[in-house]
Amino acid sequence: MADYFEQTVVQQTIPTADMTPLERLLLSRIFECERDGDGWYFFAEQSPSTMIFATRAELDAALVSSPDIASAAHLYVTEQLAAAEADATEMDLDLSGTSWEFFFQDIVKRSTTLAYVSVVAAFTCSKMRPDGFGGMATLITRDAIVGKSTTDLLADFLAEPDSTVARRRKRKPRIRQSRPHQSERRAGTRASPEAERERAAGLAHRPLSESPGMSEYVVKIGFWLRAYDGFTVEADTDAQAIEKAKAAAKAAMVSGIHPEHIDVEERRQGVIAFIDRVAADGRRAVAEDVEFDDDRIHGSPTS
Repeated sequence: MADYFEQTVVQQTIPTADMTPLERLLLSRIFECERDGDGWYFFAEQSPSTMIFATRAELDAALVSSPDIASAAHLYVTEQLAAAEADATEMDLDLSGTSWEFFFQDIVKRSTTLAYVSVVAAFTCSKMRPDGFGGMATLITRDAIVGKSTTDLLADFLAEPDSTVARRRKRKPRIRQSRPHQSERRAGTRASPEAERERAAGLAHRPLSESPGMSEYVVKIGFWLRAYDGFTVEADTDAQAIEKAKAAAKAAMVSGIHPEHIDVEERRQGVIAFIDRVAADGRRAVAEDVEFDDDRIHGSPTS
């Protein structure tokens, strides 16, 4: 099994005076943090959290002492409390409906010392998976939040018409066929936007044959993988723990972060996502969503 991580650092120390108590509470649960002079250093050794725990008393106290009622943190927590049961004393806050970037932007807007906040993330994996490594940089200013991943950078390089990469591509380079990114591993669906850009760029892969009378075809398959994730809940009784686990599991299912484990040995419901023929001027689509002999669940497709 492979473990995927999104190790993240906020490069600036965030002054305590620039944060509302509510923002400080939320950011300290989303990230790990350390005191740094008159401010706080935020980071995530594994990944930023999208589900955090707080008591209603903590949230109520932070709201009362946070005067910026128009901030993203204030609006989101107020909405979450309104939707919770009236007698709930503990809250599991699903942050997938908002973003910590908005919290930092509000801090920059009111700060007299911060012109921006920059956040750098490294995507890593416990095994040398081709889809397990990369990174992203995010710049947060008063007026904008912009970011770019390593995938975006590669797409930019390939899109530059005068670049060395583009000139070499015209000479049909031989590039090792990569495995599908995990976002493409869904049966019956087309490839991810990254793969579509790759197709549009007309990249050639290693020829299947050097015979002059044969054409080269690029084949991409998709399949389901079983993933595992984990979390902790606090409860007074076993029954309450089960209900809290259900709620947290629902939130985990819609989370965009990497799960703890992905079982790459048990591939299910495979389908050929597309077959392209490589031509001198690019690639031409031949077929999409092609069933093959055995998808390991339903047996051989009928002809």
